Amino acid sequence: MAEGLQVDLAARAPVPLRAGLHVPPGQTLALVGPSGAGKSSLLKAIAGLLPASGQVRVDGVAWQDGATGLPAWQRRVGLVLQGGGLFPHLDALGNVMIAQEQPDGDVARALLAAVQLEGAVLQRRPAQLSGGEQMRVALARALSREPAVLLLDEPFAAVDRPVRRALIALVARLRQASAAPMIIVTHDLEEAAGIADLAAFMDAGAIVESGPAAEILSTPASRLNRWLASA
Repeated sequence: MAEGLQVDLAARAPVPLRAGLHVPPGQTLALVGPSGAGKSSLLKAIAGLLPASGQVRVDGVAWQDGATGLPAWQRRVGLVLQGGGLFPHLDALGNVMIAQEQPDGDVARALLAAVQLEGAVLQRRPAQLSGGEQMRVALARALSREPAVLLLDEPFAAVDRPVRRALIALVARLRQASAAPMIIVTHDLEEAAGIADLAAFMDAGAIVESGPAAEILSTPASRLNRWLASA
């Protein structure tokens, strides 16, 4: 039986980190908290991009055990960074194909079509794409790795609200076709409510509150909602 993503990690830098979470298969966790809380560091540690100790297990398979683990390139992670993180010298199609284990133009085009990008736009480089188009390419690239886990680090922060709503709806549709557990870092309550099954509030490197997103987001006394009100 699929177990999803189980994490219990610690790191000393760039911020002290000691955090654990569980995301079942096919579910999305919204990770929320103040700047500097360690949200991005936690995603990078899961992806193997940040040295850490502890446990990362995906469907019962250990990616990390103690201080040793699989290198980042062996972890089947679909990672979308704030701003997209596209290669500026490659066009949209090339940015997707470069992430494939076996480059396949037809598969890459199908993934781009799934995020509503087709035609001449596929030959444009990132500087020629709108912010929304860049994020669509980044999503297609993440999916091209056939990921066991999807990690999105504030992917929509740089786009305006109408585009953000469209991208949230797109991600929600893509989730229906994937059983990969997903974590999305966000400061946007609407974004969290529109995508997430679960929500977790992170502060000073630790998960201090977690549970069903609908329950936490509807409880005025939750730490997440108190922080949102103060922010």
